[in-house]
Amino acid sequence: MAEALRQAAFSLQNSKTALGAYFRHIARRKGPDVAAFATSRKIAIYIYRMLRWGQPYVDAGAEAQEKVYENARLSYLKTFAASLGFQLVPKAASA
Repeated sequence: MAEALRQAAFSLQNSKTALGAYFRHIARRKGPDVAAFATSRKIAIYIYRMLRWGQPYVDAGAEAQEKVYENARLSYLKTFAASLGFQLVPKAASA
């Protein structure tokens, strides 16, 4: 079962799904082996939820996953800047 989940995770590395974006995000930071392990765990959780509670899996897409990552990163940067006594100000869009 574990090997099947890892193979499923590796097959997601080029897909345009939220799980594919998750795999690529982890792989950039920790490498493809760790990304496969983390993504296979996430797939196992989705399978458990489907079997246990009948909860459907709805893929939000790669763009939504990237947006979640960007929001988390921005939140961290704001908190870090505030701890140093600074405030982040958005840069004005240049025309």
